[in-house]
Amino acid sequence: MTGALYSMGGSRMATVAELWSAHGHAAFPARLRSADVSGIDMVTLDADVAGCVSVWLRNGGNIDDRRWEILAARERELTRVLPALTGEEAAYCQRLRDMAVVLMDSPGGSAVRSSRPVSRGGRGGRRGWGGG
Repeated sequence: MTGALYSMGGSRMATVAELWSAHGHAAFPARLRSADVSGIDMVTLDADVAGCVSVWLRNGGNIDDRRWEILAARERELTRVLPALTGEEAAYCQRLRDMAVVLMDSPGGSAVRSSRPVSRGGRGGRRGWGGG
């Protein structure tokens, strides 16, 4: 799926920015406001992914270790809940997952990759996610 996403906008940054824009125009599905899906609070899941994506975009494609771990956990949860969703709910959550996968540059999208980019000095940031 990641390859198809990159072909939409070219670079990882452009792809995530395009998905982020679409996400910003989409309403959160009403049923998910008060429903857990597969035991997962969907409001918190949405807020966590959105926060990580927002920081990643604002920081030019860099994300700290704590957000990386949050995003990886939330991507796994999105993978678990997607089969239980349909229609607008599925589309909304698929877009969240797509952003997470592209941001993490994880073709399988189910775990933090074993060859993670190096941190920048003592700042704890990650490099290498901004380009194509």
